[in-house]
Amino acid sequence: MARKKLKFVDLRKKNLEFSKDNITYKLLLFRAEAQSVDIAIYEDGKFIKEDEMAFAHIPKELKRLVKPL
Repeated sequence: MARKKLKFVDLRKKNLEFSKDNITYKLLLFRAEAQSVDIAIYEDGKFIKEDEMAFAHIPKELKRLVKPL
């Protein structure tokens, strides 16, 4: 069987972020195959951790900018 190429889109240069409940989420990487995004989480401007979030859970304004394949 042929191995598929993993499709990633680096979002760091686009500087996409959104806020919810005094927590800022910055989009880092979009994983097309898994339909998820890697995010950096900031609280009051201080870095907390990196995590993964489902693409469906980000705001519509950002979904339009990412344009998944």
